[in-house]
Amino acid sequence: MHIKDMNRRSFIKSSAIATSAFALPRFSIAQPGKTKKINVAVVGVAGMGGYALGEAAKENLVAMCDV
Repeated sequence: MHIKDMNRRSFIKSSAIATSAFALPRFSIAQPGKTKKINVAVVGVAGMGGYALGEAAKENLVAMCDV
């Protein structure tokens, strides 16, 4: 795809695919032990993010931001 043919949707799609290609191997290797709590930070917890906040409360909540 040429730069002049790229629109916002295709840019975001390409960026997400490229990012996940680099991120997935790191997450699959660095798994915490089942007894360890992981550090969690949440951003934008109003509305539908409230569920995520409830789930994060089960872990070690280190930061929260709601703008």
